[in-house]
Amino acid sequence: MSSKLKKVLWRILIIAGVVFIAGVLVWLEFRPDGLGDGFVSGNGRIEATEIDIATKQAGRIEAVFVGE
Repeated sequence: MSSKLKKVLWRILIIAGVVFIAGVLVWLEFRPDGLGDGFVSGNGRIEATEIDIATKQAGRIEAVFVGE
């Protein structure tokens, strides 16, 4: 690589780093506090009712993504 190309790449890298750091600082300053509208948080226990379901067509379950 030529010396001139290295200088240009270093300048681009430094400018990109400064822009990234400035973006992070602006985001940290203006980010919303809390969860936002429509969300709640708390401690507790959730209980559910077990429901059996069936399909109209036969098939096999490929994967189960939740546990009890």
